[in-house]
Amino acid sequence: MIMGSFVVERHDMRSLRVKYLRAIKAYREEVRPVVYTDETYIHNSHTTSYVWEDGSGAGLKAHISKGRRLIFVHTGNSTLN
Repeated sequence: MIMGSFVVERHDMRSLRVKYLRAIKAYREEVRPVVYTDETYIHNSHTTSYVWEDGSGAGLKAHISKGRRLIFVHTGNSTLN
């Protein structure tokens, strides 16, 4: 017999999700604007898997530090493009 796979959700996470969805529903009923945000980032050591070489075999060395980074933030809603 083949058993299907399923996801078990923690009770506290379910409660937070339900609270969030109820708040969004209430805001929409009040015609309040709902704005979604997201962010991502890249480290200054982000490199490609290839390098330009001058023939000496030395190539460019990639930094391995995860220090400084560039952060991208985006917001939007149903009226913003």
